[in-house]
Amino acid sequence: MLLFGASGVGKTHLAAGICRSLIALDRSARFFSGTTLVQELQRAKAGYALAKALTTLDRYALLVIDDIGYVRKDEAETVVLFALVMHHYVDEVGQRPYAGRCWSPRTSRSASGRTYSPPVQ
Repeated sequence: MLLFGASGVGKTHLAAGICRSLIALDRSARFFSGTTLVQELQRAKAGYALAKALTTLDRYALLVIDDIGYVRKDEAETVVLFALVMHHYVDEVGQRPYAGRCWSPRTSRSASGRTYSPPVQ
């Protein structure tokens, strides 16, 4: 789920409400600020534990990443965001579309930019 809108219209409030509703239905949900999640994934990557960190996130039925537009999206950020998106894509589709390919900074920035950038109006 992607929520787009101007600042102050209630995107964060709506996302938090959806998380709480899922939890009330005994479903799991986790709410992260974009910056916090990226920092946690970068620490895991630096400790050679990125795969484990991504697998840990699998237990949530919903993963909300708030204010992802505030993440700088340099090479380090885009690589871990791309890994997160592709990890969950592979789980849903059951195949590895990027297996065996080299993850270049350019590819990661390109893919995460298409995934996370709001449309230009």
